[in-house]
This record gives sequence, structure tokens and C-alpha cells, in this order.
Amino acid sequence: MPKTIEENEKYLEVLTFIFKKIDIGSIKAFSSVLTLAEVLVRPFVKGEQHLINEYISIFTSCENLSLIPVEKEIAVLAAKIRAKNGLKLPDALHFATAKVYKCELFITNDKHFNGISDSEIQIVLLDDLLDKNV
Repeated sequence: MPKTIEENEKYLEVLTFIFKKIDIGSIKAFSSVLTLAEVLVRPFVKGEQHLINEYISIFTSCENLSLIPVEKEIAVLAAKIRAKNGLKLPDALHFATAKVYKCELFITNDKHFNGISDSEIQIVLLDDLLDKNV
């Protein structure tokens, strides 16, 4: 992950580590296509075409990172997750995507996932990874 695309220096090292593991195939990653929409907002606001291109390239050209469309099964599960946990729709869609694709870990920077427990997926906050010196 090039330094130019990570705005928060605090997470640069841990995210670089994770993306290197994805690049070499040690980690098979799945993410909702919503992730791409979320990361592109700031570059569009700032008119930074090079960052727009770089994000699109990262999320669409990595062999071990799959962008998952919002399908009916994911949408229904997201509604169930929202009803149970009160998450906002984008967060519920991200989590539902992870569940449908049977992910073992759900890595996030959103602290409101702290209160959610799931027997199938371990929720890991980036801050927790910093504490473990990954």
C-alpha cells in the first residue's frame, strides 16, 4: 500500500503489513464494493485523480482481494444485523458481506463494532493491532 494513499500515519505500518500479506497470498481478503465508494470520496472532493486511480487499481487488480457486490443474501442479512445491533446500513452491509463469505476476521477502524459479538467472525480493531505491534 503506497504511503500516499494512507492519510492516517498511525495505521500506515499495520495496513502496509496487511496489504503485503494479501499481495503475497498469505491472506485472502474480501470486501464489500462499498469500500471502494467510501475510500474514493475524499480524493473526489479534493480532485486528486492520481489517488482515485490508485485506489481503483488497488481494489480491482489485487488477485487476493475480492470486491463483493451487494447481493440479495447480503442485503437480507444486513437488515437482520441492523435490527439486532443497530449498525448503520453501510456497516451492516460490510459485516454481512464478511459473514456470507465466511471470513474469519473482520478488520475495522470503527469502534462501534466493539459491542458486537459473533461466534463465526473475530472482530479486530486496527487500534488493537497497533497494541500488538503487528
